[in-house]
Amino acid sequence: MKITIVESKKADFQEWNDVWKNCEYATYFHSPDWLRIWEIYSNGNISTVSQKISFSDGKSAILVISTKYRLGKIISIHESSPGHNYGGWISRDTLNPEHKELLTYYLIKHYPNLIWRVNPFEQQFSIVDKRLQNDQTYAVPLEQPWGELYNLLNRSKLPKKVRKAERNKLELQKISPDSLDDYMEIYHDAKVRWKKKHDIGSIYTKELFNLLVHSEHCDFWGVYHRNNLICAGPFLKSSTHVVVWGVFALSASLHMRPFEFIYYNLICYYRDKGYKWFDFNPSGKRKGVEEFKQQFATKELICPVLDTRSAPLKLVQKAKSLFS
Repeated sequence: MKITIVESKKADFQEWNDVWKNCEYATYFHSPDWLRIWEIYSNGNISTVSQKISFSDGKSAILVISTKYRLGKIISIHESSPGHNYGGWISRDTLNPEHKELLTYYLIKHYPNLIWRVNPFEQQFSIVDKRLQNDQTYAVPLEQPWGELYNLLNRSKLPKKVRKAERNKLELQKISPDSLDDYMEIYHDAKVRWKKKHDIGSIYTKELFNLLVHSEHCDFWGVYHRNNLICAGPFLKSSTHVVVWGVFALSASLHMRPFEFIYYNLICYYRDKGYKWFDFNPSGKRKGVEEFKQQFATKELICPVLDTRSAPLKLVQKAKSLFS
């Protein structure tokens, strides 16, 4: 019997949160917490419009979506997740290709000016659309036996680099909200190092990181050298997945290998905690960044972006980002 969508309604917060906690492929970017943080951070210019989709066979899914307003809400831009992060649906039910096809078409039809980064941890319905842009992330599968993972890490001589960091007496610990000013200094130092602000991605203020450091689903880690913070950033968690987001280091500290130190130790930490994936996030197609991530025994996972915005709207937004 052919499956159909029988109902679509605004997702209840409690049910959405329950599905998110129990969905195998959900990431932090699908969580109510992430959407709530962006509503606050944007001062109302981003709102959540996530939907519960019910099917004729009794199964259901939460379709995670947000709306960004421009020109006094004259223009609405829909994002599968704020910040061009992983989006799409989550569900406690096992969905087959027919469910996924219906969800895909529903999303495209009902949300124009859409930016949707496909979730690489869910086998989404294959989208055939000329507007689809190829992209990938690099993630460490943490469930493999430690001996196998260590051997893969050793091929890139990563443990040797970490031992060098340890000889420099680097220390790893979670930072408190009181350390955010130090983190912001590192963040601004990184922007200078990358020369052009749009090369580092979107520019965020302390308010966003303050919201994250108070989230129960965020671990804000820092690397210290002689009691000085030299590298830090938030690691965002769902039930099976932890993702790197906004980790930076002081330029003057790079010779001490703080990035290798923090990532290697946290791969071990989250593996021991029972997580299945340690995700480095997409790299903006920067070859050097991708090569750096590959030394951590990562798998390349496809996460294409569907962008249905009109050409004039893209130009307007690009111009605004360049001159803001």
